[in-house]
Amino acid sequence: MNGPDQIAVDAVYTATNLNGLVTINTQGIQEWTVPSKGTYQIQAIGASGGNSLHAKTIIGGGGSDLTGEFTLTAGSVVQIIVGQMGESTAGGGGGGSYNLGTNTVELAGTNIGDGSVIITVLCSPTMITLDLATLTDVNDECSSDPVPPTATNDCGATINGVPDVTMPIITPGTTVVTWTFDDGQGNTITQIQNVILTDVTAPVADSVSLPDLTDMCGVTSVTAPTATDNCMGTITGTTTTTFPVSAPGASVITWTFDDGYGNTSTQTQNVLNGAVDIGIQLTGYQLNATALVATYQWLDCEANYAIISGEVNQLYDATSTGIFAAEITQGGCIDTSECILVDFTAIQEMDLQNVTVYPNPTQGNFTVSTPGVIESIEIVDVLGRTISLPINLAEGTVNGAELKNANYFVIVTTEKGTFTREVIVLN
Repeated sequence: MNGPDQIAVDAVYTATNLNGLVTINTQGIQEWTVPSKGTYQIQAIGASGGNSLHAKTIIGGGGSDLTGEFTLTAGSVVQIIVGQMGESTAGGGGGGSYNLGTNTVELAGTNIGDGSVIITVLCSPTMITLDLATLTDVNDECSSDPVPPTATNDCGATINGVPDVTMPIITPGTTVVTWTFDDGQGNTITQIQNVILTDVTAPVADSVSLPDLTDMCGVTSVTAPTATDNCMGTITGTTTTTFPVSAPGASVITWTFDDGYGNTSTQTQNVLNGAVDIGIQLTGYQLNATALVATYQWLDCEANYAIISGEVNQLYDATSTGIFAAEITQGGCIDTSECILVDFTAIQEMDLQNVTVYPNPTQGNFTVSTPGVIESIEIVDVLGRTISLPINLAEGTVNGAELKNANYFVIVTTEKGTFTREVIVLN
């Protein structure tokens, strides 16, 4: 009265092609899982009614026989309730039929006895046909997740293609995708499609402008700026600038943002370092660096700026004739002074010969005085370059109006020899 349970179903179907394929989750309702998508014919035969024993015996009516065609999807579950022939009772009853299939056949009152359900596969697929003979290329930027193409088997089932690559595709360039169509009935076919990703947009700097950096002489690294790329996201800038930036004054760092696919953008950042005081004063044979709160290293200009060992003080006393400079370090920044000529021998000889230059300092014009006869006067700057000026040897006068503010050496030749004197020009 309550319908079969799993034990009863298993016992009945053991010797049939339904062995193990029908389950009972609710007693009386048989469940069958559709093995593959396709067209099925379902014939439902109703049980006949029981005889009525009220007043007189009336034979029960026959069960209806309904047939229809249905498109079923693989994995769906069909629930089936099969009735038994009614018992003879003192009452009566009735039933109804309803058919949603296609190509229906409906026969009323034809069955005497128990009901049954017959499911027949109308089509067993043997091949798959592509819906599109050729798949067009897919062109995207950065990423692509193309719509799967479709195919149809000879039973009319639509099959979606399955790609052989992980979606979405994010690798720039051309990716060849192989789509596989499998109807689950042993029929497969493949089709290829080109997915072309491009990246033609350069990264955009996250900051409109970068703040100036100051006093970078002793700083070994800085935080690199960033940019945003439409495909790669955040990109950190790189630079060819070597840190620390020790050059005094203004310099520029160029940051480059590269997305790795041929697109770059740049951004500049100013570095402002304080100027190093590189002034040098010469008194006799003593050199004095004017920079305060600094470190010093005296150099030999004639030996390709070689370090003079141990000479690291503000003052340097030359012990022989030469050209010297000082490397000055202030606030982490380093710069080198101009080269200064110290003519050790000439200084002593000029003192002995009473050769003088006046006024000194001068605004440009000056006079050379010596007891001897002046044969020549040569003006030389601190780098040893001769400067051509109007000179009156008879009077010992030099017109240095065009001289710039600096220290110069006056080389005087008399009948007693050649002597050197320093003159300072201050306009």
